[in-house]
Order: sequence, then C-alpha cells, then structure tokens
Amino acid sequence: MRTKRIDEIELYIREKKSVSLDTLCEVFNVSKNTVRRDIATLEQSGKIKKVYGGVTIADTPASKTLLPFSKRHQSFMKEKRLISQLAASHVCDHDTIFIDSGTTCHNIMPRKNARSLPTACRFL
Repeated sequence: MRTKRIDEIELYIREKKSVSLDTLCEVFNVSKNTVRRDIATLEQSGKIKKVYGGVTIADTPASKTLLPFSKRHQSFMKEKRLISQLAASHVCDHDTIFIDSGTTCHNIMPRKNARSLPTACRFL
C-alpha cells in the first residue's frame, strides 16, 4: 500500500511539476508525517527535490535555483521590515499569533518588544 501511494505521489508531482505538502496531504488523505516519510523516500531516489513550501521534480529549474533560507532572508530586507512593522502594529497585548517559517515572518517578533504575547511557531 505504501509503495503504491509513493508511486502515485510521484506521478502527481510529475503532473503538477511542483506541489505543497498540504496539498499532498489533502489529495492522498494522509497525515503530514506520512507525506514527509514518502517524500524522503522519493528524494533519496533522486526523483524529486524538496523546495521551500513543498516539493518539485528533481530536474526542474525551481529545484536548481531556490536560494537557501539565509540568502532569502537577506534579500528585500527593507520591504520585509515594512511588512513586519505593519503586521506587528495589528497585534495587541495578550493576542495569540501564529508565525510561519517564512523569511518575512522572521522579522515580526523583534517588532513586538517585550509585550506579553503567546506565540505559536511551526518548524518544518
């Protein structure tokens, strides 16, 4: 059953060229942990490549040109700071916020100073 699902996931990725992990979870009705294990199997075989936000076929331009987090974090810093300032201005004391793992979101917490702020972060 797992082998069949992995084959189907590979075909789906080839058809779509690039797909998010959330989409794979929905399409194949499995948990994110299951998708991650299946993706790891496909990645080890060299058939697909993990990219920011999902997976792509190993030989596509997206899989070859995606910059690492540290490089993406350094690009467009002025714009990211402005977005972060605007987002932070909408958060009040004692709000609970969710911060994703993106490079823009990374700048929000320094804007909040020492406020009492329960925060949820997702690490992939």
